Amino acid sequence: MSILNNPMLIQRSLGLHKIDIFIWRKSKEKKRKDWRKAEKKAARVASLQRDKALLTRRTAYSCNACQFR
Repeated sequence: MSILNNPMLIQRSLGLHKIDIFIWRKSKEKKRKDWRKAEKKAARVASLQRDKALLTRRTAYSCNACQFR
């Protein structure tokens, strides 16, 4: 197991207090949440762009038959 992923090993090797480990763990969780939020936003933007592209593609042609070129 990696030292960085195991708080107890960090604590032993650096002589850190439990509160430092707690803060470190909390910041790690927050980063994870931020990533999730960013991913959701990116997905939302991508789907909006996809919808927009579909709409513009549909309106670009005058009749229905031309749509499937």
